Amino acid sequence: MNKAVSGQSGVRQVAKLAGVSVATVSRVFNQASTVRPNTRDKVMAAAKQLNYVPNSAARSLTMNRSYTIGIVIPTIDNSIFARFIDAIEQTLATQGYGLIVATCGFDRHSESRRVEELLKMGIEGLILSGAEHDEELLELIAARNLPLVCTSLFDSDYPWPTIGYDNYSMGKAIARHLLDHGHRQFHILSGPRDLIDRTRIRVQGILDCLQDAGVSDISISETDLNFAAGCQAAKNILTPPLNFTALLCTSDVLAMGVLLEAPRLGIRVPQQLSVTGFDDQDWAAVSNPGLTSVHTPSRRMGDATARALMDNIEQGIAVASQLIDSHLVIRDSSGPAP
Repeated sequence: MNKAVSGQSGVRQVAKLAGVSVATVSRVFNQASTVRPNTRDKVMAAAKQLNYVPNSAARSLTMNRSYTIGIVIPTIDNSIFARFIDAIEQTLATQGYGLIVATCGFDRHSESRRVEELLKMGIEGLILSGAEHDEELLELIAARNLPLVCTSLFDSDYPWPTIGYDNYSMGKAIARHLLDHGHRQFHILSGPRDLIDRTRIRVQGILDCLQDAGVSDISISETDLNFAAGCQAAKNILTPPLNFTALLCTSDVLAMGVLLEAPRLGIRVPQQLSVTGFDDQDWAAVSNPGLTSVHTPSRRMGDATARALMDNIEQGIAVASQLIDSHLVIRDSSGPAP
C-alpha cells in the first residue's frame, strides 16, 4: 500500500500522475469552479492512488482563508441542537468547510464573549440562535462585514437574515388543536421568556389564539429547560384538584418531564389532562403516551443555513431570510376535554 503523502511534494506527484499542472491540482482541491469535470476526475483518481492528503493548514495560509464557520448556541444538552449542528457540519463538509461550536447558556454577555473568541480564530461566517443580541456585538459583526444568520425563528423585518420557523403561528396552531377538542381551561409551562425570544413568541401565539376564542382561564409558569425542571414544575402545578384540562409546554423537554411525573401524581394523560410539546424531538413519538408536538425540522434548517453562508462567501450571493415550514404532529397525549 502506498504511504499517504501531503505537502508540496505530494501535489507534484499527483500532478505528474494525472498529467496536469501543479496549479490545476491546487484548483481542484480549492474547489475552483473553473476546473473541467474530466480534469477534476483525473486529479481525484491520482490523489486516491497516491493516498494524497491535502494540507488544509497550508491551503488556508495560501488562500488567506480559514474555511470555518462559527456557531454560538445556548446548549448542546438538548438533542434539537445536536441534530441542527450535525446537519450544518455535513453540508459545510461538501465544500471543505469546518464548524467551530461554542455555547453560552441563555446569557447574551456570554454569547458576545464567545463570538469575540471565534472572530480571533478567523471564522468566515457566524450562526446565532434567535434575534436578540447585544447591540455592540451586532455592530462588531457589521464592522467586520461578517456574514451572519440568526436561526430558529423567521422574521423578514429583522435587520439580519433569519432562517427558521414561524414560532407565533405554530403556537396558535397547537392552541387551536386543543380548543377544537373542547378545552377551555389552560396552563402554559414555558422556559424563561425574558431570556429566550423564541419561547416568548410561542407563548404569545398561544395567548392570542386562546384570547381570540374568548378563553380567559389561562395560567402561566416558567422554569429552566430540562427534564428535571419539567418534573419539578409538574409537582408544583399538578396539585389536586386540577383547575385546568390542557397543559401546553413550549418545549418537548418540559413536556417529557410532565409525562414522567403525571403518573406518579395519579393523573392520567390524556383522560384527565392533555399535554403538548414543541420541537417534536426523536423520542416524542415513542414516549408513553406519544407526545403531541410541533415538528420543527432542525436538520433542514441547518442545511439551509450552511448553504446560505457558503453561497455568500464563495459567490457573493446575499443571505436571504428563509421560512422553514413546521407542522403539528398529533399523538396520544392530547384528546377531548374531560
